[in-house]
Amino acid sequence: MTAGSHRAKLLVCFATVYLVWGSTYAVASVGLHHLPPLLFGGIRFMIAAVLLGGVALLLGRKFDLDATEWKHMFIVALGNVVIANGGTNIAMQHIASNQTAILNASAALWIALLATRGRRAHAIDRRTLAGLVIGFAGTALIVWQGGSVDTGNLGMQFLILIAVFAWSASTVYIRNVHSKLDVLSFTSLQMLL
Repeated sequence: MTAGSHRAKLLVCFATVYLVWGSTYAVASVGLHHLPPLLFGGIRFMIAAVLLGGVALLLGRKFDLDATEWKHMFIVALGNVVIANGGTNIAMQHIASNQTAILNASAALWIALLATRGRRAHAIDRRTLAGLVIGFAGTALIVWQGGSVDTGNLGMQFLILIAVFAWSASTVYIRNVHSKLDVLSFTSLQMLL
């Protein structure tokens, strides 16, 4: 791979994350002004589930589910969809979408910390630990805006952080149990639930 093609791929990846991540919270902010938070989230996830499930079927993906797969599916759906999305949508009625997006970025910190446990656990080296400390300190600074805590929105900020923790924990959970379903099939069913 040439340096130019590598740079182009990085730019495409960055633009995709930037546009998808940024537009998610902007669209949610608009939608939450017109629909109740759980209804809005439910509609979003049902549409995504149908679209992803349709693509999975077109690609010939299997939806083989046994009792163990259903258990994994429900745990991940509860953490990733119900608690994470539901809590975030409720909080976004009181917290600006840009602050919500920044607080949600703390998921990377929780995933790195939680991934030190389980079947596929990995240790944290000093550099990673320093990064986690700085990251969590940055998250605290976001909540502690300009030297004072906005006590009127503190509960909603913590709701977002609880939602982020639930999403991170269920993400690490599924990484450790390793579903038999491919990612596309699993994601569509999880969103449907």
